[in-house]
Amino acid sequence: MRLFVVLGTVGALVCACGGSDDPAVQAPVEAPPVEIDEPAAPVDDPVAEPELAPLAEVAVAYQAESLTDIAKKALGAVPRWVRGDLTLSWLMVSSETQDELASILLTTADKRLVDEIAFVMAHMSPEVLEDTNFYPWMLHENAELMYARDADLKYVELVDVGTPGVDDDWYTTAKYRIEVDGEVVEKTIDRDMYYWYVVHPRIEDDRPYYIDPAQYCPDLNDQCPSSPMGPGRFWREFLWDGHQEYCTGAPDATACPMMADYLADTDVLWKTRKNTPEDNGAVGQIIQWIQARQYFGAKGERSIQPVRIAVLGRGNCGEWADMTTAVARTALIPNHNVGAHANDHTWNEFWDDGWRQWEPVGNKVIDYNYYRNDELEAGGNPCYAVTATRGDGLVWDRSEQYANTFQLTVTVQDVDGRPVDGARVAVYGPNTTYEDMAGTWWYATEGVTDVDGKARITLGEKRTIAIRVSSELGNFPVEDNKVNTVVQESVAGQDEAYTVTLEGAMPAPLAVTKKAVEPGEDLLRVEVAQTVTGYRLLGQSRYGTTFSLEHDRGKLDRFVLDGENYAKFQAGEPFEAADLVMAADSDEQVLELPAEGAWTLVLSNNDPRATAAVGDLVVNALSVDFALLPGDYVAIDLTP
Repeated sequence: MRLFVVLGTVGALVCACGGSDDPAVQAPVEAPPVEIDEPAAPVDDPVAEPELAPLAEVAVAYQAESLTDIAKKALGAVPRWVRGDLTLSWLMVSSETQDELASILLTTADKRLVDEIAFVMAHMSPEVLEDTNFYPWMLHENAELMYARDADLKYVELVDVGTPGVDDDWYTTAKYRIEVDGEVVEKTIDRDMYYWYVVHPRIEDDRPYYIDPAQYCPDLNDQCPSSPMGPGRFWREFLWDGHQEYCTGAPDATACPMMADYLADTDVLWKTRKNTPEDNGAVGQIIQWIQARQYFGAKGERSIQPVRIAVLGRGNCGEWADMTTAVARTALIPNHNVGAHANDHTWNEFWDDGWRQWEPVGNKVIDYNYYRNDELEAGGNPCYAVTATRGDGLVWDRSEQYANTFQLTVTVQDVDGRPVDGARVAVYGPNTTYEDMAGTWWYATEGVTDVDGKARITLGEKRTIAIRVSSELGNFPVEDNKVNTVVQESVAGQDEAYTVTLEGAMPAPLAVTKKAVEPGEDLLRVEVAQTVTGYRLLGQSRYGTTFSLEHDRGKLDRFVLDGENYAKFQAGEPFEAADLVMAADSDEQVLELPAEGAWTLVLSNNDPRATAAVGDLVVNALSVDFALLPGDYVAIDLTP
């Protein structure tokens, strides 16, 4: 490096920042610059970067799934966000059912329909998918009718986020026009709200069957399914404009109003008006349409199938609730049944930035005072619980909108004191609605235990509460048709807890210990990235079908084994792991293993009885989507 400086007359370095008025200070004498050499800055000896061990070669050694080739191909045709749940759903049905469902997806020409079809397949109970009276093609018809109504209705628009059939991930939702204080605003609902409460064709205790409108069906448990190749009709088509020939039982039989006519000119979802159907958008029009089609009062045949209810033209609150949900979803309005079962009443809610009460039989809209007054004081028949039901049969809580509440936490453990997941906790209360039924206990609500063995259930005040626990590990009480009282007089805000011990034992936990491994001269590098997109509690509802409840915790274990210990793991024997991560969630890790011998990385879902896991495991260059039912695992071979 070269640097130029200016020297003074006597060879000293002087300041060049300006002259001075002090005569004792001589001004610098002009002199030419002198070139000097500046010694170079010392350079540290270079430090070599540490040499990384080579990446291990990786390959799937075992993946716990039994999907058919057609099912695997169909998974690639659906949006990424639904693949995990669709995989879990298909793992719980036969290969024949997998192929039938997958073929529908693969042969759907209109790619807009694929996400709606796939979601319902992923979130329909396996017992329904395997039901010989269920015709899977209904799911295609269901999606087609969604888009047909989208073209007919002015207050709603279906919106695709992403390009169906092109993007790896896309979804559909719905945008609504709503009048608030005379001004029309547009609101778009969340993705899951659209699929669960607009698209899903199962309402509550019904099954999605084709129904012969003319068939007498006295048995509620039978539901009298029919065939689409014969007289069977699907409610989403029948209620819109297909029931004209079946109007003989309607209050307004001469007019036989079509829902298509009632909603043709309706341009807003609702006008936020309380307790009136008049000039209240689609909500008001639907109330008036049902009232023109249906009497209140039950006699003779009672049905839970909307097609047959429409033909009968009568029913109590249960039939009115079933009809309202079917009509609302036909009209692309998010809706579900809600009810206070132990108080023997049911009604409906639709969605607009929250669940909004409505009950067409009584012209009720956003009127929540069933069991308490405007001052939030409970009446003479306090509410036990208010619940809603999803399309997979899950019963979930809506009590806080209607009652003063407390939380009951029930902990269920096995004979050894270990938590039991997937146990059904049903809540009952003594009937106080009907004097002639005094002393009987009525179902109120239910919950399911998580991986910690806990079910948390919201209930109403001023009630005696009893429970019954059902599990593959045993029941409590042990006797059939018995309940056990756990709360004598519930108090709002005063939470309660109860512990139940069952006679059976949970699956034995993995007998694994971590061992030290000598590094050796040659190493293999293993880069692991694990993403858990969700856990699913698999439970049985009161309707006898399996649901899959989104949950935030599970018990995945990840470990690395040599050949001898991998064989022991497969045989169910105690084993030692070179690396061990218990309760592994989403994380990243870099491992170095001796290059000698065979190694296997295992991700195991052994410990839970009823908790599945969905996610993605990346090991070096290999990416594996996993959907692990309880007891399943995925194994990756690691070699030089």
